[in-house]
Amino acid sequence: MRIGVDVGGTNTDAVVMDGDRLLGAAKTQTTPRTNIGITRSIKKALDAAGVAPSKIRAAMIGTTQITNALSERRNLAQAAIIRLCLPANRAVSPMMDWPADIAAAIGDNIYWAQGGAQFTGATFSPLDDHKILRIGHDVNKKGIRHIAITGLFSPVQHRMEKRAAKIIRNAFPHMGVTLSHKVGGLGFVERENTTILNAALGEIGLNIAAEFAAALKKAKISAPIFVSQNDGTLMKANFARQYPIFMAKSGPTNSMIGAAHLSGAKNAVVVDIGGTTTDVGALFDGAPREKSLNTDLCDIRTNFHMPDTMSIALGGGSTIVFDPELRIGPKSVARDLERRGVIFGGDVLTATDIAVGAGRINLGDRSRLGGISREKITEADRRIHEIVALAAEQMNLSSTPAEIILVGGGTCLIGETLARAKSVSQLEHGNVANAVGAAVARISGEDSSVASYRKTDRKKAIKKAVARACRRAAKLGADPETVAPIAVEETSLSHQHGDRVRIRVRAAGRIML
Repeated sequence: MRIGVDVGGTNTDAVVMDGDRLLGAAKTQTTPRTNIGITRSIKKALDAAGVAPSKIRAAMIGTTQITNALSERRNLAQAAIIRLCLPANRAVSPMMDWPADIAAAIGDNIYWAQGGAQFTGATFSPLDDHKILRIGHDVNKKGIRHIAITGLFSPVQHRMEKRAAKIIRNAFPHMGVTLSHKVGGLGFVERENTTILNAALGEIGLNIAAEFAAALKKAKISAPIFVSQNDGTLMKANFARQYPIFMAKSGPTNSMIGAAHLSGAKNAVVVDIGGTTTDVGALFDGAPREKSLNTDLCDIRTNFHMPDTMSIALGGGSTIVFDPELRIGPKSVARDLERRGVIFGGDVLTATDIAVGAGRINLGDRSRLGGISREKITEADRRIHEIVALAAEQMNLSSTPAEIILVGGGTCLIGETLARAKSVSQLEHGNVANAVGAAVARISGEDSSVASYRKTDRKKAIKKAVARACRRAAKLGADPETVAPIAVEETSLSHQHGDRVRIRVRAAGRIML
C-alpha cells in the first residue's frame, strides 16, 4: 500500500492506494508549518481507508512550495556562481536579464575561471585547480552554502564541471554543488539559469524532505519517501534534496497523472481548479505533454524538462468585484475562504460564493447572498466559464474540440458545458487527483549522451542509451521488470563534425516495494 500527498497553497491532500484502488482520501488546510497539515491529512486518509500506518510501504509527495518560493521571492538562498569559460564568455554576465528582486535575493557572488569544452568536446582551456580552491575558500568565508557551476558545452563534455565540484566538496563537504550538465540542456544561458535556480532553492529542497519525513514519523509511518518531479515521475528524497528545481511544476503534473488514472483518458485537457489558481495542462498518449521549447520560470529562461501548462489567477477563493465593472481575481482569500467568504459570514465575495449562488453547490449559508442580484451572479458565473474555456482552448493543439477533465477542489465553479469543448467531465475523487497522481507515479531515470552516427550505428547508439536510462531508473528504485523508455529525443549537433547527435532518453517503471 502507498500513500500519496500533495501540498498546495490552500489545501493539503492525501490518499491511500492499494495497487490502482483508492481506499481513502482526505483534504485539509495547508498550514504555515507544512508538516502539521501533512500529518493531519495523512491521519485522516488512513482513518478513511481503515488502514494501519504499519501497512504503508511507500510515501510520495508533490508540492507547490518550489513554485511559490520563486513567485513570492522568499526563502531563496544566496548562491555562488562559477562560470568555467575563460578567456571567453564575459560579454554577458550571469543573471543579466533576471527580475531584479530574484537576482538580489541570490546575490552578486559571481566567479570566473578557466575551463569548459569546445563544441566538439575538446578542451577549451584547462581547469585551474588552485583557482577553484581559492574560490571555494572565498565562498566559505562569505557563509554561502550553495554553489552553481556552469562550463562551456558541458552537456557534450562535463569532466571539468565534475573536477571543479570534487575540489570544492573535498575541501568544504557542507556545501551543496549544482552542476549544469545535471539539470539543463543545450544552450549556455538557459542552462546556467537553471543551475543557479537549483542552487538558490537548496535550503527549500532540504526543508521539504525534512518536513515530510517529520510528518510521516508523527503519523507512525516507516516507509521510503519519494518526491514528484515535473515530468510526472518520482525521485527519491535524497535526489530531491540535490535537485529541488525538478519539483517546480510537480503540482500540475500530479493532477494530470491523477486525472489520467481516474478517467482512463489518453488525450485530454486537464483543468485543475484550486483555491488560488487554476492550472491547465494536456495529456498526450496518457502522459503529461512536455514543453518542446525553452521555458520561462518566473520570467527566467530555463531549459530543463517542464510540463506544458499554464496557470491563471482563478480559484475558489478568487475575489469578485463589480465596482465599477466586473473583476475576477487576481487576489484570493485562499485558505481564509471559510472565514472571509460571504456564504460563511465574511465580507469578501468569492468565486465559491458565485458557484453557490448559481446553485452549483450547497455550501455555507446561501441566504447571505441576498444582497447580490441574480444578474450579477449570472454575469460573474458566465465570465468564470469564459476564462476557463479560453485557457483550455489555448492548451488544445488540435483543430478539433478537446475533452475537458475538471479536477481539484474548485471544480464546483464550472458546470457541465464549456464553449468550444467536446465534453466536460468531473471525476469521482477528482478533488484529490493531485495526490492520486503522486501515489501512482513511476520512478524515472535519464541518460544524456552524444554519439557520432558516422562512427556508431544509430540503432545501436539509441539502444545503449535506452539501456543506461533503464539501469538508472532501476538504481533509483524502479522495479527492473517494469522499466521501459518513455521518451527518446535526438538533437542534431549541426555545428559539430561527424554527424554528432545528442541522445536523451527517459525511462520509468513501477516502484519496487
